[in-house]
Amino acid sequence: MIKRISAIICITLLLVACATEQPIQNQVSSDNIPNQPLRIIVLGAPGVGKGTDAVMLSKRYNIPQLSTGDMLRAAVKDGTSLGHKAESYLKAGQLVPDELVLDLIKDRVNQEDCSDGFILDGFPRTVVQAKGLDDVLKGLPHGYLLIVNLLADDEDLVTRVKKRAICAKCNNGQIDHIKYNKICSTCNGDEVAREDDKEDIVRNRLVVYHTQTEPVIQYYKDNKGFFEVKAVTIPQTFNEVVRGIESNIMVTGK
Repeated sequence: MIKRISAIICITLLLVACATEQPIQNQVSSDNIPNQPLRIIVLGAPGVGKGTDAVMLSKRYNIPQLSTGDMLRAAVKDGTSLGHKAESYLKAGQLVPDELVLDLIKDRVNQEDCSDGFILDGFPRTVVQAKGLDDVLKGLPHGYLLIVNLLADDEDLVTRVKKRAICAKCNNGQIDHIKYNKICSTCNGDEVAREDDKEDIVRNRLVVYHTQTEPVIQYYKDNKGFFEVKAVTIPQTFNEVVRGIESNIMVTGK
């Protein structure tokens, strides 16, 4: 009988512990969900998990995740005037000028699906782009602006990226796959190493990041919506990002 009672107590404690570890997105009151357009900028070094958090935030707040790369490809595919201008740079392997990228963003954020807000994944990359984005945002209706900077040590990022895999069929990315002979959970395709995830390429991207993009973080640090989160596991990082966003909303919304 004593053993049975002990077992019941252990199971109960385990269930309580599991319940307390549920992601924040299942714990936060609906009162914290924004009543104004929510614009989120996700910053951080290559491999820190910007895209992963952006996708999850997009689902939580039902606002689109905007990637400049995706926008450029879509504009070219749709044959828009901006797409025609960008295509020549892309075909030549050149960087698309900031003015053109900002025009593209301005056009995109004024579309109907961005009326409740949007998430910018890894943009702006330079202070010039950040200042240009300020001008774009000034032309939008009043709303929240939150800037989250994901933090991680360079060596941790190199280790993480070296383990990263991507599906050769559907492009779905996964983390912590040490060997690339696993099967994609989305489409059963083969998972392989990403072309830009080789160690020397990653280290070069980190150098570029520290030189060109870190000043953007300094630029935003005085913004009342700026906060930082240490990138650890995906659930923990996302929970802290949500906590930071919704804490800011509660404060600035009063």
